[in-house]
Amino acid sequence: MKIHRLPGFILRRLSSIYLRFAEGISEVRIEGLQTYLDELEGFKNGSWRLIIAFRHISKADAPVLATLFGRIIPRQQRSSPGNREHFWVRFLFGDMVLDWAPAAARWLFPRIGSLPVSNQKLVRSQVDAIRRVLGEGVHPLCLAPEGQVNYYNERSGAVTHGVSHFTRWALSDGPAVKILPVRIYYEYRNPSRLVGRAVEDLRVWLLESASIADGEADTAVADLDGAVSMLLRRLARYLGLEIPDGRDSSQAGALDTIRTFLLEQARDYCGGEPDRRPIEQLFLYRNEVFRQLRESGMDVLTISAAIGKGWKQPEQMSPLLLHYQRQQILDALTNFDPGYHRHGSPPFPVHSPEGSSPGTGDNRRAEQALYVMDIINRVRGGDINSRYFPGGTRARVEFYPALEIRRRQDADGWIEYWQQRFNGE
Repeated sequence: MKIHRLPGFILRRLSSIYLRFAEGISEVRIEGLQTYLDELEGFKNGSWRLIIAFRHISKADAPVLATLFGRIIPRQQRSSPGNREHFWVRFLFGDMVLDWAPAAARWLFPRIGSLPVSNQKLVRSQVDAIRRVLGEGVHPLCLAPEGQVNYYNERSGAVTHGVSHFTRWALSDGPAVKILPVRIYYEYRNPSRLVGRAVEDLRVWLLESASIADGEADTAVADLDGAVSMLLRRLARYLGLEIPDGRDSSQAGALDTIRTFLLEQARDYCGGEPDRRPIEQLFLYRNEVFRQLRESGMDVLTISAAIGKGWKQPEQMSPLLLHYQRQQILDALTNFDPGYHRHGSPPFPVHSPEGSSPGTGDNRRAEQALYVMDIINRVRGGDINSRYFPGGTRARVEFYPALEIRRRQDADGWIEYWQQRFNGE
């Protein structure tokens, strides 16, 4: 597979500029690069197939990795012009991304060899394309096993089983498969300012939604913990639910009540068994909402603008607007942990010569602040493209030791390995 000339030029010459000005990434650093180079060498000489599995922490993940594999690593390794694609990978992305991705991304994805895949059904053309890439062994497959983006550097969300399927397919054509975990750790420049911004955004939203919440207009929020509690209580009331006052225990209880309510609405709207995994129910909900969105003739920008005008009066929104907004809220809440900013780091630092990752502290508070702002963004009609991401953020790409799998019956073994690496379980 050859990258088209213009996309190749963009990757080599313009990707770092795009990261800085469009995604707010001021710097990309690498830890454990030799781990990747060693695994790539074995892949290139046919010793194993290679699947790169990355944490999905931000919508900036794919641009960061594309810049890494298309520009940074080739430059560091002094790759010759005729060998520029030696370090390239084939990205896998959910086919629904094309429903909301910007036009530039929709143009770029197929031209750099990215492969779409459905999270709801097996599509023969998609399966054949993925199996062909795995069988050819020219470029590693690169994907995010987590079903959802989340802001937490140190907490993985629920994973899907796509990597297991791809591993079994690859073992049909080769002696072994290596799963190479990667995390992009985002270091935020001014966490205290982010917390202040989140508290102010919450205060404005509390005032905006006061008429919905029985006239309650209390906007006194002293800290991030108080902001999380207030956010959940007001969101519950916005959805017509009642949550008792409290802090620690009521945060988890409020979140569970809200998620349960939204999942029940999802099942009523599009079907699904009660024992279906929440992430799978969200996918089913989202697919049905977007199917109806396409049939309506509206697009993401149009429906987001309509919700932005009408969210203060949800009883007057059409069923399509209401369910579009609620699947976006459920999307944001799927991985939300009210106490994340109070927890410690997992006991598995990145294994690299450069040392381990920083753990608890201000960066966790920044991540939680971004989550608070995003949940409010979704209520107002926003989506992943409109959520706030601060400029001046530094990205540190961490390559972890790979897991080797040789038998098809061991294809699910990567899940436990993943959880140990990223959740300390």
